[in-house]
Amino acid sequence: MIKRHVFNMELPSQMTKEEEKELYNNWSKDSWKVLVERNIRLAIYFANKWNQTGIDQEELLSLAFLGMIKAAKAFRPELGYEFNTFAGHVVKNEILLEIRRQKKHKLVYSTDNIFINDNDGEEYTVDELFPSHDQVEEVVILTELINELPTQQRNIIKMRYSGYTQSEIAMEMGLSQTYISRILKDARMKITN
Repeated sequence: MIKRHVFNMELPSQMTKEEEKELYNNWSKDSWKVLVERNIRLAIYFANKWNQTGIDQEELLSLAFLGMIKAAKAFRPELGYEFNTFAGHVVKNEILLEIRRQKKHKLVYSTDNIFINDNDGEEYTVDELFPSHDQVEEVVILTELINELPTQQRNIIKMRYSGYTQSEIAMEMGLSQTYISRILKDARMKITN
């Protein structure tokens, strides 16, 4: 648990409702700084709330402060929301983004038994993860065939296999989704024959 005394200073008191009202009524482009300064205790509270996530306490506190700064800069009092509620959502999103980032990049490599474990505890052999010589040769041949296609077809195939949907490709290229579907079908036929 993050204690308030770790800062070696006296923390400013939390804003009262009257102080908040006054700040909101006299809102300026630098008012966000006052919100951050007077809500340090709130940042500590949010960091402590997410203490069981496996993220280091200092990093949690940094994420909470970052979220508080983002929330204060984006906060618009005229919308009628409470800053604490708004800041809570922004801080939560900052912490969740970090959790996802850490989870995504967390692979454990073992050189002792040549297995690779993913986040879900699944175990894979190196052979399962890396392509064989025949698979690499297939990709080279396929790449050569794709490169022989007309530029428009080649670009559409590259976009499709980069994760774009047919609708997204159609919007990007200014064509209909039906036409994109037909081009992909024709390209596949040329490659497989």
